[in-house]
Amino acid sequence: MASYRIISADSHFVEPPKMWAERLDRKFRDRAPHTVHGLKGKEGEFFVCENITPTPVAGFFGAGVKSEDVAAHNRKGFDSAPASVWDPAARLTDQDLDGASRQRSSTPRWVCRFTV
Repeated sequence: MASYRIISADSHFVEPPKMWAERLDRKFRDRAPHTVHGLKGKEGEFFVCENITPTPVAGFFGAGVKSEDVAAHNRKGFDSAPASVWDPAARLTDQDLDGASRQRSSTPRWVCRFTV
């Protein structure tokens, strides 16, 4: 019997909300991506930054959420995220649970639009 390796080719990680403000050069911090709780009357936590459309944080850890539950899920904040979205050790544990031997991970799509 052949032995197969499972490789996750579409995994994402989410930066902790304060990462940019704490680690970016001070002269750019006022423009850094950050999160806002409640935005224009909408519940939830949102990533915001110039030149991007605000995005619900929970959208980045919504794999497996049923379509009828997405609206409620998107009202969650980063504190509801599983540790595996930002902690490499927790990611490896989840990867083992999924039977994946490797991963290709990327940042959320909005990061590509942020420039300093």
